[in-house]
Amino acid sequence: MRYTLTFFLVIATALSFAQSFYQLENIDIPDDGTSIMFEMNVSGLPTTIDGDFGLESVCFNINHTWDSDIDVLLIAPDGSSFVLVSGVGWAAVNFENTCFNSFADVFISDGIGPFTGEWKPIGDMGAVNNGQNPNGIWKLYVYDTWAFADAGFMIDWSITFKYFKCYPTDEKSIGHWISLSFSRRYHGGLFPN
Repeated sequence: MRYTLTFFLVIATALSFAQSFYQLENIDIPDDGTSIMFEMNVSGLPTTIDGDFGLESVCFNINHTWDSDIDVLLIAPDGSSFVLVSGVGWAAVNFENTCFNSFADVFISDGIGPFTGEWKPIGDMGAVNNGQNPNGIWKLYVYDTWAFADAGFMIDWSITFKYFKCYPTDEKSIGHWISLSFSRRYHGGLFPN
């Protein structure tokens, strides 16, 4: 009985493991037709993110006077990516403690700003849980699509990895299609590295 209980405690501890990484930015988002890339160094994780352990959530705080101007994309160390937000919220103001995970009840595109709490992203979060090594530089790409109009400010962002997170999907998923459309729309198919 003692060994069985110990075994279950070890398994429960391993499955509840989560590690978050936080980055304070406090910087203006360019409003001149250019984008900005925020980088975060991730280390100390298992060497593979896939169907067992991987990216679980992405959170950020952005002040902006017209939410639908903002496009945000997460780029993994291997270059795989997905769109968090693009053209959502119309004239709403700010993303306050906005978190994305695949298990949220509502897609952010169906929400009304200001965006607070948990949302499903526009793209497929599971696309980065593709067997890559998560240790390295993760990038949050932010683009104000309406130059010389409303201004924005990036406060902070975080990413969390854990067991029982979003699963990888195949390349025919809608999220992959949206990510490809996003890249072609803004950068001729190439993201800055």
